[in-house]
Amino acid sequence: MRAGDSFCNSRIHLSARSRTQRAAEKFPGSRQGDCPVSGSNIEVPICASGHQSGAFAAFELDLRGHGAGALRDGKLRAVHHDGNMDAQQLSFGGLLRRWRQQRRMTQIELALAADSSTRHLSCLETGRAQPSREIIRRLAECLNIPLRDQNALMLAAGFAPVFLERSLTELEAAKRAMDGVLKAHLPYPAFAVDRHWNVVLSNSALPQLYEGCSDDLLCPPVNAMRLVLHPAGMAPRILNYAEWRAHSLHLLRNQAEVRADAGIEALLSEVMCYPIPPHADGAQGFDASQRLATPLRIATRFGIVSLLNTLTVFGTPSDVTLAELALGKRLRQARLPHE
Repeated sequence: MRAGDSFCNSRIHLSARSRTQRAAEKFPGSRQGDCPVSGSNIEVPICASGHQSGAFAAFELDLRGHGAGALRDGKLRAVHHDGNMDAQQLSFGGLLRRWRQQRRMTQIELALAADSSTRHLSCLETGRAQPSREIIRRLAECLNIPLRDQNALMLAAGFAPVFLERSLTELEAAKRAMDGVLKAHLPYPAFAVDRHWNVVLSNSALPQLYEGCSDDLLCPPVNAMRLVLHPAGMAPRILNYAEWRAHSLHLLRNQAEVRADAGIEALLSEVMCYPIPPHADGAQGFDASQRLATPLRIATRFGIVSLLNTLTVFGTPSDVTLAELALGKRLRQARLPHE
């Protein structure tokens, strides 16, 4: 969202076809009032430049802004959407066709890649042929289908799921390994997030970065995207907010393209609805070189901290939970000679 775009709050009227209306059409179960509406004023810390903007410092954004129904009983809820909700209602052929189209492959291209025939693939998609475990495995490999969705394909074809989905506490060896990596990264922040960017592990480094953030945003499970970009979170103190926001939206859009997930789509819509802080620069895009390492520059009471972000995933997971975890590590950026 550009600085001139309309955004959801109680003081500014939305355009005739607002984000709220589009969200209501996309998610019929949500109500128009679920979009950020009037609520308690959220006092935002003074901007890093030392100037306080009344429009942003007393920004009226009800915490219902975290997607429809995210705030219940006065508390934020984590983003927990089951991306397989539609998958459970589709046949194997319907799922296969959806994945093939999402990967922009023709039946001929997929049949050649999976060492099958176009006729057989067409019969699988129309339900005139029953798939074997082996052909499902080959098709999933060619289509780069995540483990969770490979299980959905197996279930739709009448087979038992292939990959287990255990809780993080059950994955003791992996948890110990991740704990070791996070602790070794001290004194800089490091954390593990699930597929919806909810923090599941953290080394609790540099608590000064989160000073002034709303207590609701810091209640576990903390959503990393929301904490950084929400106006009641770290947003007022991020010096390159527009650049970091563009980077974050780029990540979310990539996730949505790889795997259709209602949780990611809701989080993307929510983040796009956040207003741009008055101190943010006007540049919304960034070139390819910046995409490789976009810094996060934060103003703290000890001065400006510039951090580079890295994301690490497990290369050969065989568990659904492990496959969807990512380790985020923030490294201090070395000062350039002209800084």
